[in-house]
Amino acid sequence: MLPVSAGASAAAKAHGGHLISGCTFADRCPHVMAMCRDNVAATLRLDPVRAAACFLYREQAPTMALEELNDVMSAAGSSSRSA
Repeated sequence: MLPVSAGASAAAKAHGGHLISGCTFADRCPHVMAMCRDNVAATLRLDPVRAAACFLYREQAPTMALEELNDVMSAAGSSSRSA
């Protein structure tokens, strides 16, 4: 995990030196809501192989711990290899 200052520095570099608040996709998402511009959504488990940090799914999917993201990524990788 990066220290807060390193994370902020990386975010600023990715956005032309400007720190952003809210979702990084807010400027290009067709489903953007006012809350997206100021807040970061919790990570949600959509199904065994998909997760999203998006307010769009907040009432339909359970919140998951970031530690569970490895499980989702592993499951997604194994399902794409079997296809």
